[in-house]
Amino acid sequence: MKKLLLFLAFLGLFVFSGVGQSYLTPSIGYKAMDIFPAYDNFQAFDVYDSLLYGTDGDTIHCLDLESGEVIRKYGKPAGYVSFPSFISLSPDGQEIWAGYTVIGNADDRIYRIDVVSGDWSLEAVLGSNIDLV
Repeated sequence: MKKLLLFLAFLGLFVFSGVGQSYLTPSIGYKAMDIFPAYDNFQAFDVYDSLLYGTDGDTIHCLDLESGEVIRKYGKPAGYVSFPSFISLSPDGQEIWAGYTVIGNADDRIYRIDVVSGDWSLEAVLGSNIDLV
């Protein structure tokens, strides 16, 4: 019974958070707007200079914050089914550090992606690698 109640509470929070994401309510003195309505499913993102790097799960998209133009796309290595856990740009903006996780943390990985060449390099297999913790 306790597990059922916990599951129902989690489900209720999940549904409520999904409904709440369809609008933004800014604080007084600020305004909120959709910048990239075509990219509303980013699961992790980072900003460097005037570029936004966001992942939809299988692809990291690089978008110009001013024009909305797609600059580059970095496709995840083939054959690896996972969920993104984080994206972080290096301080010089030349590398993307991206973490991915699977159910059960059995094959969680951290990749380094060269921004110019688009080459992916597996840097670590680290369970529960949420936000480089």
